[in-house]
Amino acid sequence: WREGKTQLIDLRLDFAAPYTLLAAAVASTWGGVGFYGRDQLLAQRLLCCKDMRDARRAVLASYAAVLVTVLVAVVGVALWAHYREHAMSAAAQLLYAEKPDRLFPIFVVEVIPAGLKGLVVAGALAAAISSLDSIVAALSQTTLSLLPKSGDAARDLKRSRQLVVFWSLVLGLAAVAIDVVAE
Repeated sequence: WREGKTQLIDLRLDFAAPYTLLAAAVASTWGGVGFYGRDQLLAQRLLCCKDMRDARRAVLASYAAVLVTVLVAVVGVALWAHYREHAMSAAAQLLYAEKPDRLFPIFVVEVIPAGLKGLVVAGALAAAISSLDSIVAALSQTTLSLLPKSGDAARDLKRSRQLVVFWSLVLGLAAVAIDVVAE
């Protein structure tokens, strides 16, 4: 407890401290303006609603994302508690010292049983893909809306699928290029 890992609220009025209630209030206000004002996924969700009442429900349901943040924090505290009681292997200590963000993957590789490891990795990949497919679909639809309409639904669907492949390749190549530049 002395390390402060379980402290829920930091009431200091220090603008230099990153995790205070004041910082959270400012960040959530401006983050909310950004999220609810321009997020493509939320805009699509709201545009699919049949009336204002359903749109309000969709916005309230999106607040469930806060639960994901709390869950991640709980996982972080649980990992900290686990490694307070159980020592890491030498290889894990080297990986952790090099980059502390590797703690969860180290835990998955070294602690979780074999069958469950696959489920954790599959869950992580599914979460990553669910965000990426929304982005690629939105890029495809936006690009398709800029092209002249063919009048043939089957042809437009084929074009949309081709644009999904195109944007996937573009984003994949951009990610590789950014990684090369970062190194």
